[in-house]
Amino acid sequence: MPKVLTLALCVFSTLIAVPSARTQQEPSKEQQSLQDLFQQGKTLGVKLEASQKVGSQIARSEQRLAGMQAALDRAKRQAREKQIGLVDEAKDIRERADQAGCPWGGTSTNADFVSACNQQGARLTKLWNDLKDRAGALQEYTRQLDLQQRELSDGTLAMSAKKKSNNADQAMIAAAIDDWHRRYNAFVFHSSAYEQLKRVAPGSKVCEIISQPATDEALRSAVDCLEHLMDGLR
Repeated sequence: MPKVLTLALCVFSTLIAVPSARTQQEPSKEQQSLQDLFQQGKTLGVKLEASQKVGSQIARSEQRLAGMQAALDRAKRQAREKQIGLVDEAKDIRERADQAGCPWGGTSTNADFVSACNQQGARLTKLWNDLKDRAGALQEYTRQLDLQQRELSDGTLAMSAKKKSNNADQAMIAAAIDDWHRRYNAFVFHSSAYEQLKRVAPGSKVCEIISQPATDEALRSAVDCLEHLMDGLR
């Protein structure tokens, strides 16, 4: 029986030692606050970088769309100029037909006159048919330009909506970063971890107060500071 009792005491001793070890491993309130700030800062940095990347992509797309619109405007202007030219050509053909003095569609007993009119009529008809062909091709070309304009307008509207959404995201991220900077300044420079850093490295510039408005670099520097302070508490 004494052996059993000794074994029971050993087991009891082991059971009460394990919770004690767990308690010692739990982070302090200050360590937890440092970790929370660190993780929040890293998350904000990732979100900021992502929104900036989207912003850069939008800017490049806007430049591309602006270039396409400029080229399309030139093409439409040239098409209008061609249309004016075709109208002028049509007027010229009609004037030449009127000035020919031929009774178009009528009759004449003068064979030479009829022959001359028929030759002139053939030339004018050829010019007119060529004009109609070019007018038809130009009409189809103009239709294609209109289709391109609709597609480009849709793309521009979609890009505008994407830009508006990203701008809203960036505004929210900026507000969250400002709030994070205030909490960072208020906590870090009154922490025992920072006091320990000053004792170990008095001239260290790892941690510095963030001024407003803060820069992207200031956010990265602050996150590095928090990581440095956490390393010092481990």
